[in-house]
Amino acid sequence: MNDVNVQSPDGVTLVGAGDLTPGNLSDALARAPVLVAADGGANHCAQHGHAPHTVIGDFDSLDPEMRKTLSSTRFVHVAEQD
Repeated sequence: MNDVNVQSPDGVTLVGAGDLTPGNLSDALARAPVLVAADGGANHCAQHGHAPHTVIGDFDSLDPEMRKTLSSTRFVHVAEQD
């Protein structure tokens, strides 16, 4: 497995592909401002106007067009998710 390390003294918000409202994301980012997405969670982040610092996964649920908009994002491919 790839060694993935995202650290912040102020906390990290992790977004998956589940339900997400703009209010939930804003509240989480107020508490933990570094945004990390698990695969398709990056779609939600971008739809709500936020570019994740890092996206981790096999990218099977990440929209290819959405990925193009995330130019400042670090992508960490993890093939062995199962």
